[in-house]
Amino acid sequence: MKNLTKASKLSFILMAMLLASCQTNNSSPSSSKSEQSSPVDSSNNQLLISEYVEGSANFAVELYNFSDKDANLSDYKFNVYGKAQDSPTGVVELEGTLKSKETYVIVSSLTVSAELKEKANLISDKLIFNGGQALALSYKGVNVDVLGNIGYTVTYAKDVTLVRKMNHITPNPVFDEYDWVRYLCDDFSYLGWFGASVTEEELLAGPKLTEEFINAPFFKEGSNNQIGAGGIAKVRVSSYVDGDTTCFFYPEDLGIKQGLKVRYQNINTPESYTGGIQEWGIPAKEYTKYQLSKADEIYVQSIKDGSIYETFDRLLGWVWIDGELLNFKIVKEGYSLLRFEPITTMFYKGVTYSNYLYHAELYARRNGLKLHGEKDHTWDYENWKSLYE
Repeated sequence: MKNLTKASKLSFILMAMLLASCQTNNSSPSSSKSEQSSPVDSSNNQLLISEYVEGSANFAVELYNFSDKDANLSDYKFNVYGKAQDSPTGVVELEGTLKSKETYVIVSSLTVSAELKEKANLISDKLIFNGGQALALSYKGVNVDVLGNIGYTVTYAKDVTLVRKMNHITPNPVFDEYDWVRYLCDDFSYLGWFGASVTEEELLAGPKLTEEFINAPFFKEGSNNQIGAGGIAKVRVSSYVDGDTTCFFYPEDLGIKQGLKVRYQNINTPESYTGGIQEWGIPAKEYTKYQLSKADEIYVQSIKDGSIYETFDRLLGWVWIDGELLNFKIVKEGYSLLRFEPITTMFYKGVTYSNYLYHAELYARRNGLKLHGEKDHTWDYENWKSLYE
């Protein structure tokens, strides 16, 4: 009985091998495993995502043909991914031709802005997103340009307009915020043509003072000197505090207490006070002190439509040294992260001061500066304490 069982098993195995051999020999070349799994060549892709709009019930994306030839849109799809989904939950089918160096605007049917809908080449009920969902442009089934992170739900662009930098026109299947210029939500100024209001070089140089603010009053009229109007006041240093706070002497006509501290808007450097020194606190303090000490002219600028004073009886504002925004320089050098609510009332070349700081932080992260990867020479890493204490 035992020998018969072994023979039966052997016969079954031989039969299975013979059947598999016949199936392999009779299969057509078009259904071979090697061709089915061969990757699609996306080197002929001609498009990228050039703009993204997610605002108050307004949703749109813009595609750009960066090549020198017309593109067949039927080779492309625009994919919208659901929360933490690896497969698209919405697919926008495209058709027609997109000429070289021209744009194609897709607007959600849920959009409320008539102005935005007028800019549309296509209105789709599949284009639904909220700033946390991944979006992807696919070419012949392969994702060639992506916003967000496919398979994850991470808020990366809520209530914001993103415009591609003009010198970052290589499609990227891995989202990189550094490729983009951030504008306020519901800003459609750049939709329908490829371009931004600033270059990457201008973003890295930071904002400049404009005539609007140079000529503006420091206090908003009728606010009892409690709300700012975005104007500037020439000051002198009274004393240095830390990386994000300095005491100044002010023009007498402002009525501000002499020696009052200014807390720098949108930044928060590590602490440097005795007994509470944090990593990078001392270098941040020394950097701010050095920048102020070598400046010929220092101005404090009030926050337009923002409170003049904040906690601990401090004035809140922007600090300018010889035409450069010190708040911005501190972030760009890696001494501080961008902090607190962004300011949406103050612009330079269409970009808010706060978004200049946002880009400065991306730059510092990208280059591993200070807080983002370097070692603090004033810090004892073995005992995790400052060498100054």
